[in-house]
Amino acid sequence: MLPSDELRVIDKSPCFQGSNFTYNVDQGGFSEEDLLSIDQRGFKYLIQAEAAGFLKSSQVRLQATVAKIEYSDSAVSVTLTDGTRLTALYAVCTFSLGVLQNNDVQFDPPLPEWKVEAIHSMTMVIKGLHMSKRDKQ
Repeated sequence: MLPSDELRVIDKSPCFQGSNFTYNVDQGGFSEEDLLSIDQRGFKYLIQAEAAGFLKSSQVRLQATVAKIEYSDSAVSVTLTDGTRLTALYAVCTFSLGVLQNNDVQFDPPLPEWKVEAIHSMTMVIKGLHMSKRDKQ
């Protein structure tokens, strides 16, 4: 693991900020092939099966809303809206863009300005798909 000062250097790199390796096959991103999952159990099953190897049910919080995240180089503390406080060495945040854009979760210290700018530079698009089955006539 890199020391925290080296992590900050990487985090603030203009090259890192402007790149999205998710779709770049050469950088380990998605494949150019169509890799559609047709498992009828859905992605929920895949995630639960993977987590079963290391996650205990006592570590899972369902129907819980995060209000605040306090973090430092040595720990992270998450406060839920019901006042429950959880602490750990690390946390992975998977908030939707809408949650981040509406400041629904307070970060302490605040997120770096370049991250806030990136969050607000994206547009959340909601699209619907309606399918119906018709009998042949």
